[in-house]
Amino acid sequence: MKTLLRGVMIVAAVAVAVWAWKRLPGVRTKVESAVEEYGGWTPEARQADPVGFIEYAQGRLQTDLTSFEDGLRSLEDVRNKSETRLRDNRELVATSDSLARSFRDAYRWGETDGYPVQVSGQAYDREQLVDQVRLILAQLSSYETIVVDYEEVLLAVKERHADLSVRIPYTRAMLETLDAKKELALLREQTAATDKLLMELEEVLGENKKTLDVLDTPVRTVEELIDASRSGAPVTTSSGPDPLAFLEAGDG
Repeated sequence: MKTLLRGVMIVAAVAVAVWAWKRLPGVRTKVESAVEEYGGWTPEARQADPVGFIEYAQGRLQTDLTSFEDGLRSLEDVRNKSETRLRDNRELVATSDSLARSFRDAYRWGETDGYPVQVSGQAYDREQLVDQVRLILAQLSSYETIVVDYEEVLLAVKERHADLSVRIPYTRAMLETLDAKKELALLREQTAATDKLLMELEEVLGENKKTLDVLDTPVRTVEELIDASRSGAPVTTSSGPDPLAFLEAGDG
């Protein structure tokens, strides 16, 4: 019985060792004091176990590729929404500016011929007209701010889209070659070609990480901006652009 139990324990220990040898990065090297990077694959571990690192890199690159493709779809959605909101707010800027000018013309008539004056089918005395212009200018300023925000968002989306347009095909191409290169590395664990491949993988994983680190930023900003613009910030008539300064200014 003891012999049988000892045999079972030996078999179990061997099974665990084999699993660790194949799956755990750096098991074939002494890396206790090394700084972990790339999921535990230190430079020493990568050099000692290139095949294991290639297998790890395949999983990482596939995950990166999925994230990039998801991010590209998100950026397309954000770009479409942002372009619509930009167009809408540009139209509101133009409409608000036109209204403000029509009230300025009415103000000049009122200052010359007396009040009330008629604008857009409504009679205004002087105080009402000034209050109305104050509100229009405040809304105009808000629309102009939103336009600038969406222009900046679309620029950020364009930059992220350009990053992904490069990273996706490069990552996919690297993935497609790794199976063959892994077989070559199995045949000859340490060669100049393997060293070059390890350096390439390290560079690709690093560049992918940089892209992933900044990928979510414009998306999150756009969604917050869309929500904010839909709800609309409250516009008050107690502050903002000086309506009298606008009304008494020359054409421009």
